[in-house]
Amino acid sequence: MHPASLFHTALTIFAGLSLTGSLAGALSVPPIKASQLTPVMMRTTGMIGLRQTATSLSNIKAFLNERSNYHVQTVPYFAFYQPEGTQPVYRKDDKGRTAGIDFLDADKKAVRKLEVNWIADSDKIGNVAIRDLPFKSYPDTNVLTEFTSSNKGLQHYVIATARETTAVRARKAGDYTTMFIKVMPDRSSFALEKIMPWDGKSLPLAPGPKVAKA
Repeated sequence: MHPASLFHTALTIFAGLSLTGSLAGALSVPPIKASQLTPVMMRTTGMIGLRQTATSLSNIKAFLNERSNYHVQTVPYFAFYQPEGTQPVYRKDDKGRTAGIDFLDADKKAVRKLEVNWIADSDKIGNVAIRDLPFKSYPDTNVLTEFTSSNKGLQHYVIATARETTAVRARKAGDYTTMFIKVMPDRSSFALEKIMPWDGKSLPLAPGPKVAKA
């Protein structure tokens, strides 16, 4: 799917989003509150709203991990998974930015590669393409950002695989906030309150499982 189509899909998903019940304000060191969002008919208006049902953060984490091919961590914070038993080797571009990360096993063989494309003349990431052995010509997982022209920071990004698209919208950038997640074609929706969103400029790593075919 073309990146532009993914963004149009993500924005359509979140257009007109309304929640039944209010979301609590963030605390200085907040615990994350997780909810599943279910469409319901609002009797007073006849419009479709979303009902929040408290759910397990660990269940959401497992669900999202699977749908990102175990390449990207969304909760409790955004990160790219470093496969177990590997060491990252960073490749730089002529501006000193990270152009890619190769994860090498004990035999110094790459088992996962991240290719980073930057928005022209900026410190903002456009997309990160992730490939595992045997390194097909197309990414196994692609993380695409959408920065606004108002320079408020990253509030929308999409994690796309061959099977699913996970669209993420943060209520605001750069601070603890509420993050809305929609997975297609599952049509599963979640809200995560008091979570720090990805800035779209850094490449944080988190320990992850081994690469299956390595």
